[in-house]
Amino acid sequence: MKKIGYIIITVGFLAGSLAAVISEEGVYWGYFILSILVGAAGIVLVHFGRHKESRAEDKLASNIQAIEDSLGRIVGNITQLNSDKQSIDTYDIRFRIDELFLDDFAIFVDARRSISHI
Repeated sequence: MKKIGYIIITVGFLAGSLAAVISEEGVYWGYFILSILVGAAGIVLVHFGRHKESRAEDKLASNIQAIEDSLGRIVGNITQLNSDKQSIDTYDIRFRIDELFLDDFAIFVDARRSISHI
């Protein structure tokens, strides 16, 4: 449904562009407004496609599992960072944080909407 929505948005955009420039005297407002409505219908289809995709049961289960795994790794990395804090240079701590947490934070952010659905 999302791909069809994107195609409809593209067609609406191109038709609106054509309606705006086809005549030197003015814009064909009827065609222009129709193309805007077609583009809006495409946006609605993309929105519903994303909404349906995000609520799929297997997607929710895999996202929750990914969140649990990433949170477990984050807790482990925080514990390790806390125990190593005396041996790490103050100015290098940001690089260590990026090294240890960046991937797990990205996983969590990608899957965070599943928490509200569940």
